[in-house]
Amino acid sequence: MINYYELLRLQNNAQQVEIENRLDEQYQKWRALVTHHDPAVVTQANQALQTIEQARAVLLDPLRRQDYNRKLSEELATSAGLLDPDLVLTQPSYSGAMMTGTPMIEAAAGSPASIDRTDAWICQNEDCGKANPIGTTYCVKCGASVGKNCPNCNVMVEAANTFCSSCGVDKLEFFEANKRENIASLRKQINTLQEDINLATSRPGKYAQLHSSQLERKGNCLITLVSSAAWVLVFALGDWNLTALILGLIVFFIILTVLSLLQNKNAVAARVEDSLKPQILELERLISEVKKETY
Repeated sequence: MINYYELLRLQNNAQQVEIENRLDEQYQKWRALVTHHDPAVVTQANQALQTIEQARAVLLDPLRRQDYNRKLSEELATSAGLLDPDLVLTQPSYSGAMMTGTPMIEAAAGSPASIDRTDAWICQNEDCGKANPIGTTYCVKCGASVGKNCPNCNVMVEAANTFCSSCGVDKLEFFEANKRENIASLRKQINTLQEDINLATSRPGKYAQLHSSQLERKGNCLITLVSSAAWVLVFALGDWNLTALILGLIVFFIILTVLSLLQNKNAVAARVEDSLKPQILELERLISEVKKETY
């Protein structure tokens, strides 16, 4: 029977949080060796991880731990002596019996903490290193991010991995490229609006022709009223001959043209101030927000 307390170098009455911390510490060391160039080391590392998970399942369950402690005490009472803890961590167990004789391999100092794994997502906080269930968004121990949606396929993947395990893209590279495209698109919209403002300022009549349906014209009734009054005035003061009729038509169209130009100019100016400039300010705000985004 494996003595998990000796493996972890803990007392039998160790607190649960102390056991959990020691398990996480050992797991983080051994997981760095699962991609070792030596197949024998890889096999030993996988066996160590299996043993650690067995210990986790037993020691962190109060009922299973109580039963385990009882059986361990009975076995130790009849045992000739205690096993050397330096010999047992990486040994596989079969039907509850543990093979001994292979020295314990110490995980190399400075082993990378971001090696891909298939059984847990490890918190990359240097003060934590907690093994979290796959699919966890935030570390259950320190609250740091351990899972993020891929910016390309939107699948939740381990935050520590450079490449998405679903679609294979470099997550950060894709995010930054998409960020640059968004900023470029927003700037293009600003340039278009600025061109409209320049046209509206320099040639309001031309702008009015191009954007007639977008202009809010006020005073249509006033134009009609003034034009009609001018027409009536001409006829009232004239002698109702052909010359007076022609003069009246000329005056009428002059007044109508002047009033229409004034109305277009006012409508264009109002659109610039009330619509185009606010749109540019909003787009500039969006650019500022996009620049702050991080993955």
